[in-house]
Amino acid sequence: MSEEVRYWDRVGMYVTKDFASDWIEKVNSNEGDSAGRFLAEDIDEFEDSTVGASEGQLKREVENLFNQDFKEVELPASTRAILVASEMEKNRKSRMRELIAEGMEKQDAKLKLQEEMDDAVAEILGIEKKGMSITQGIESLRDYSIINYNDWEIFELKSKLKEMKLNYKGKKNDLVLRLITSDVESIPLNTPDDRINYGDEISELVEALLNERRDPEEE
Repeated sequence: MSEEVRYWDRVGMYVTKDFASDWIEKVNSNEGDSAGRFLAEDIDEFEDSTVGASEGQLKREVENLFNQDFKEVELPASTRAILVASEMEKNRKSRMRELIAEGMEKQDAKLKLQEEMDDAVAEILGIEKKGMSITQGIESLRDYSIINYNDWEIFELKSKLKEMKLNYKGKKNDLVLRLITSDVESIPLNTPDDRINYGDEISELVEALLNERRDPEEE
């Protein structure tokens, strides 16, 4: 893997610095009712951005990322599932022709192809298929990223807390704790650990908060 790229957990994949800059520009290029939306060129539709950070915060995040040494990271299961499903979808027509050539009726070939896609995604995600469809399998899946708010300035922390209608008074450590706690509490209790992403710097705090939420559920 080239040292020109870094894994950016905010987007769940390896990115170049140029790609990251373009992405930041897209999600911050609109105003008013369109703010926080960007044009996804592959489908020519606007998508909502859920980054929860300002342009300045994102740029600093990318700078910090590329100032660090390259680290190889295993892609999240959701990203790997989407990549595999996309590749299978790209080869869908040729695979259907193969199945039909083997003697299958067209409708049976379609069902077989769907079954193969479901099997591949279910295996990557480590879940039982149970009649899932490829679309349901991917769209129902979400990875959660806990931001290291220690990198933010105090005025940014307060602004974010105000936006979330949370108490924004106190020392920086208090503000950071409040935001991280809020992020953790927004994650569904049944979310697998491998779909919750956070840095080593806040791992102890995040894991303590996660365990604190899960303990009452287990009793």
